[in-house]
Amino acid sequence: MVPNPAAGFYDNLGMKYEESFGDDPGLIAFVGSVLELLPPEARVLDVGSGTGKPTSSMIAALGHQLYGIDFSSVIVDISRRQVPQGKFELVNMFESAPKDGQYDAVFAVFSLFHFSREEMSSAAAKFSE
Repeated sequence: MVPNPAAGFYDNLGMKYEESFGDDPGLIAFVGSVLELLPPEARVLDVGSGTGKPTSSMIAALGHQLYGIDFSSVIVDISRRQVPQGKFELVNMFESAPKDGQYDAVFAVFSLFHFSREEMSSAAAKFSE
């Protein structure tokens, strides 16, 4: 994986990330409203899964098959501990897409905010395939 300068930022941020966003009522309501639309045991990809809270934990709690990716090794380790029902891997979303087949839904809650509109479009196109 090619080093990404932002990954080091999140490595150092660790649980402080969750303290800022893990209990956000607006985010929880949004994720909940999307999850209501999914079939039981849906395959869900969480791009930039962070610490696993709240998005990944909500997905897993409903029995969906969760696959999370993030480019911070520290954050991936935290996710694995906090959401053991999910599968989390260290992946840079611009270098590769998951090879596990198709998904019923893809969440990219905050992960695209680091990038230009062109990069966002490129990532969205990759994951829509």
